[in-house]
Amino acid sequence: MVHHIRAEGDVFVPAKRDISVPTDKKAGDNKEHMFAFIYGLDGSEIWKLLTGLVKRWQDIVGDHADPSTGITPRLFVAALLSHYGSIISKRIRDAYVNVNICDSDLQTAMDILEEELPEPCHDQTIQIRKINKSLIDMNVKLTGTRSTMHYLAASADVLVNNITPFEMYVKTRLAEWPNSKKLIKALRKLDSYREKIRDHDKLVMVRKDMLQHKTDIEALQQHININVGMVSYD
Repeated sequence: MVHHIRAEGDVFVPAKRDISVPTDKKAGDNKEHMFAFIYGLDGSEIWKLLTGLVKRWQDIVGDHADPSTGITPRLFVAALLSHYGSIISKRIRDAYVNVNICDSDLQTAMDILEEELPEPCHDQTIQIRKINKSLIDMNVKLTGTRSTMHYLAASADVLVNNITPFEMYVKTRLAEWPNSKKLIKALRKLDSYREKIRDHDKLVMVRKDMLQHKTDIEALQQHININVGMVSYD
């Protein structure tokens, strides 16, 4: 992702555009610019991201005194992490459904075995082994899912606690420039400065969601391991 601003003299200016192309004036007045490549999502998923979370989370343009899009890089990344998390959370929901099915099948098989002791039915033994294999396969898949969710949570945590916000970086650089007081003052009007509290809160929320998903996965794996232990014992 590239995020940049441009200064001419003692003011920040929007990117120059071709005045021969009709366009909404406000659309060309934003003084912050982003360019990003998104890997891992197809066209429909990117469409959902841009028209879903990003659109809902960004501020309404008309609510600002100055022309603004209400979107910042930190908010966009928060939406992107949340979107990836929602894709993975579907795997968790599917795993819950599959585990419940295995629970039911396992209980049925165990009940039949108890009725047939001391000589268990060969078919039921095979059925239990199949359930055992399904549980082990789910556990392996959940391990990879947990790793991915941990990475998303860690990424959100880094953005909350360890990455220097854009406005702080720019302010530090401007302090090195001669006669930059007006630019430092103008920095407060940029979205990245005005929306820093909102962006921080969104990232904290995303981090909390990712950690909760990770906890859900660990609970599922514990459940699966108990079932595998029961099958192995019997």
